[in-house]
Amino acid sequence: MQQNCPNCGAVLTENYCARCGQKSSVKRLSWHGFVEEVFHFFTHIEKGFLKTTKQVIIHPGTVSKNYLDGKRKIYHKPVSFFIIWVAIYLVVYNLGVAVSRYPNATTGALFSFDPRSTAVLNKYRSFIEILIIPVIAFFNWLIVARPRFYYIEILSIFFYTISFFYMLLTVQTLCFLLLNLNFRTDLFNMISPVAFISWGAYAAYDFFRNYAIRFLVVRLMLATVVGVASYFFLVSLVIKLLIALNIG
Repeated sequence: MQQNCPNCGAVLTENYCARCGQKSSVKRLSWHGFVEEVFHFFTHIEKGFLKTTKQVIIHPGTVSKNYLDGKRKIYHKPVSFFIIWVAIYLVVYNLGVAVSRYPNATTGALFSFDPRSTAVLNKYRSFIEILIIPVIAFFNWLIVARPRFYYIEILSIFFYTISFFYMLLTVQTLCFLLLNLNFRTDLFNMISPVAFISWGAYAAYDFFRNYAIRFLVVRLMLATVVGVASYFFLVSLVIKLLIALNIG
């Protein structure tokens, strides 16, 4: 008897539909099936996620090169990888705020902000930093990668690079909590950017050295300076916009 795919209606000849990939037999939803699906999701996401995390930390250039070369099955996709690390950091940060006995002691001195701007920065920092990622990636593409790469290629692998920043923030927050130190201070906010800039320079060189790019070191230094300057300028600009819109 001919059997059709319950999803797309194609004629089934195997255990999986040749057109859409769905299983030929679909069971009625049950608690057993629900638990099995949840378990499958977490066990599979963990394998790729942890491997990508390790490789991004140790061999960031290799991860980026392999991904652009088409070796993508072994790595977590850059955007979803980035989103997961942002989510992990926000969970750790908010749990830290809930259990910490220390007040918020950030003053915005790093940005020379007034009290209101500092409050907006503290509240929306992750959101603001996500907004400016495409701009900083554009400057990196313009100074170092063009015309060898498309902008979208640099933007895609840039999410791997920025993910490391949220790894740093997560680990740093956990360390401060374990040592019973206040993680909402100007000192805390200076440690991760300095560490990230140093690692970012290594990550960029580790990737671009695989290609024949003239004056690579000079270009990377210029891209770093422009990137840092753009970061401070854009953060200030977005905060002014949020305040003008009466947000925060």
